[in-house]
Amino acid sequence: MNGQTAIQGFVQDQGGSPIEKASVIVYNSSQSILTYSYTDEEGGFLLTIKDEDINNNLLIVAANSLGFQEQQDSLQLVQGKNDYSVIFTLSEKAEQLKEVVLESTKKISANGNITTIQAGAFTNNTEHTVEDVLKKLPGIEVLDDGAIKAHGKFINKLLIDGEDLFANDYQILSRNLDAKTLDEIQIIDKFEDNPVLAKVLDSDKVALNLNLKEKFKNIWFGNVTAGLGTEERVKAAANIGLLRKQIKFFYFGDYNNLGNKASDQLTGSPSSVNITSAYQEQEIEPEINPVFSIPMNENNFFREGQSTFNKALLNSLGFVTKLTQNIELRGTGSFTNDIQNQLFSSETFFNVQEDPVIFYENSDSHHTNTIGSGELEIKYTGGEKSYLKNLFVYQNQPEEYNNNLLFNNIDIAQNLVKKESSFYNHFNYSYVLSKNNVWHNYIYFGQNEVEQNAVIRSPVLNSLFSSPEDSRIDHSSDDKLNVFGFTSNLFSKFGEFEHRLEVGYESLAEDRRNNFILNTQENTLEVDSLRNDLQFERQRLNLNTRLNYSFSDKVELAIGFSLDHLKIKNGRDNKEEWFFNPEVDLDLRKMKIGRFQFSYENTCNFPESIFFLENYQLKNYRSVVQGTEKIYLPKRDVYGFSYKWANELESQAFTLRLKYDDTNGRYSTANQISQDFILSSYRFVNAGDRISGNIDFTSYFAKLKLSTNLRTTQNWFAMPLKANSADFSILKNYSASYLFSGTTYFDLPVNFGFKINLSHSKSQFNGVMSKTYQNNAAVEINYEVSNEWFASLNNDLYQMENNRSYFLGSTISYQPKESNFSYRLKMNNLTGENEFSTIFIDDYAMYKSSVKLLPRFFLFTLKYRF
Repeated sequence: MNGQTAIQGFVQDQGGSPIEKASVIVYNSSQSILTYSYTDEEGGFLLTIKDEDINNNLLIVAANSLGFQEQQDSLQLVQGKNDYSVIFTLSEKAEQLKEVVLESTKKISANGNITTIQAGAFTNNTEHTVEDVLKKLPGIEVLDDGAIKAHGKFINKLLIDGEDLFANDYQILSRNLDAKTLDEIQIIDKFEDNPVLAKVLDSDKVALNLNLKEKFKNIWFGNVTAGLGTEERVKAAANIGLLRKQIKFFYFGDYNNLGNKASDQLTGSPSSVNITSAYQEQEIEPEINPVFSIPMNENNFFREGQSTFNKALLNSLGFVTKLTQNIELRGTGSFTNDIQNQLFSSETFFNVQEDPVIFYENSDSHHTNTIGSGELEIKYTGGEKSYLKNLFVYQNQPEEYNNNLLFNNIDIAQNLVKKESSFYNHFNYSYVLSKNNVWHNYIYFGQNEVEQNAVIRSPVLNSLFSSPEDSRIDHSSDDKLNVFGFTSNLFSKFGEFEHRLEVGYESLAEDRRNNFILNTQENTLEVDSLRNDLQFERQRLNLNTRLNYSFSDKVELAIGFSLDHLKIKNGRDNKEEWFFNPEVDLDLRKMKIGRFQFSYENTCNFPESIFFLENYQLKNYRSVVQGTEKIYLPKRDVYGFSYKWANELESQAFTLRLKYDDTNGRYSTANQISQDFILSSYRFVNAGDRISGNIDFTSYFAKLKLSTNLRTTQNWFAMPLKANSADFSILKNYSASYLFSGTTYFDLPVNFGFKINLSHSKSQFNGVMSKTYQNNAAVEINYEVSNEWFASLNNDLYQMENNRSYFLGSTISYQPKESNFSYRLKMNNLTGENEFSTIFIDDYAMYKSSVKLLPRFFLFTLKYRF
């Protein structure tokens, strides 16, 4: 290494003429100026930066000149590469010059595509994890399941000091990293971590980067927590981290029985896709959908720690290191174990005729869920021309269910041992063919397998076979899926034209086998009518082309089409067909009134293997399902519209999204519902459409020291269904939700966080209208008693028809300034709520349920930071 990085280039106007004496400034990700210079008479510049002054791999280069709009570009530094080139083309600036004030301690600032938020400006020392901090920041939203949105989009990555450690399982980091380590949070718009694709793609992805305080860098740091409470509540946790230039390492461990599920942190988080179908790297991992299941009947209406009875264990580590100047290695390993108990009762009203069929159920379930998973990723950067990434993903998930229930006054027992394992490998390679052409290849392969062995004692099932009531049913299934595929893309740029040509192939094979055995005292009988041996194969050959033309920096039009050859076999029917699928996208951006996007695409729906089960197969203790023989390949017309307005910092933003999905057919079900059993079979129907929309308005009012978020989501769909009738009838469903939330940042000892969530739904089927609603209001009061004492009060009100529950919780924290120890007293469910009833609409059924709630308890924890 030569000890410094050089950035050279030139600055020109839109006519291609050089701009002399333009200023060029290089910032680091914290917006500190590293160096600056001015262009010569030919518009050229050369800047050098000492490697020791670069605190992570991201630099911002800005060019400016009097009479022109400032332009910025981000550089993702590559290990071993010391020379970079940047070309700026500045647009003329017709606006009147305004005074510019530089503030070293600005709460929110923007630099190119990076918005930086100072964590300390929006927190009050009551936050314990990064997630607690993110919930209070303007422009960032943390959903109830832990998924994170920034600037209205699901984030693609959660980086720490510019590095990605946990990939899609970023909730491990956000829910466990100590809040006190945070210095600032950066929202990176137009994020693209493939440096070669970044040359030709206008990314619409968003990432978050967590910059830690300097005192936590280049040393081992972390904390240990121990807690003990009433009602046998315990907590033990440990965090260990190391941030160095050559290696970054984190370990998180936690055990608790406070109602927080460990497995929820390994579910993978969604990421947003641009409505104009911009290309982005994929990780294709098809999964098996088992037919038989024992539900835990969890209620997602409540927050964590209110309705889940479990013991949760989490162990997870992640690291990233530089093996050589050009090779980076990243790995994760996680082990979670949830032991969960659930008491549950319900009434299900099937509105299939004038007098509904009613199912009553009282259930006691025990569930043990263990997940062992890991990732190993290697990246190779060969200068500016090539980029290689290989990711190997593995997961093993054994589960065990023990369930005893009273169904329509009949005792039923069922036990299930389930084993699921999968591995997938993803290989990406990008290469610069010339100045205007990039070649990108993606190859993937893998396997998913699910084994189930269930033992059921059900008089309902036994009566169907005229066997003794105490007969035992053994139900087993072994489902295996293998997939292999690749795509090869050529990206080209010629002036205002951008073109993508893609060739792809995928081969998917599923093998589904299940047995149904009836054991009596006299003999063992295998029931052939409830046995399936299904071999499902799908092959797809795809040619896709797309042409983008920029009429100006404000208007871009994209047209394209795909030519697909699809071949499907299910053992009884073969289907082979060619499809021509067009798409059109119009993007009106950088307009004073906001950005408009319009899109249309025609696609084909791929049927699932479970649609073709030859015989009936057990779905649960009270229902079976059968497939259909014939293969249909329905097509969809999808229309999309989005509008977004935001100020420069996106501290105030309004987003509207609409989508209309019209299909010429879909697989639906024909159902025969008796007083204690359901027979279902898949059928293809020539109808079905869906409309969805959402509005999101976020605001940060600096003078009021208040940030708010207002959101509504609306969904309409219609689908033919058959239930206890000779013909299909149209099921119409409508659901809506409204959310208003906010956080205050007063210069007072007291601050507030609040949320009001209103939702309702209704369905109409066979002339019967069903309606229900559920509302939730929450207020969090944070009080700074002194510099060392802090208190918070959590109020949650849940309301449904004829039912209301009020939760009150409180936390008192003592954090001595000159000590590594801190102390916390958590008081949960002070109001002593013990049960709650909810009502949901599921297709043509009204579902009333009642769940037990966690009891009142007090938990004292001691934390030591090092």
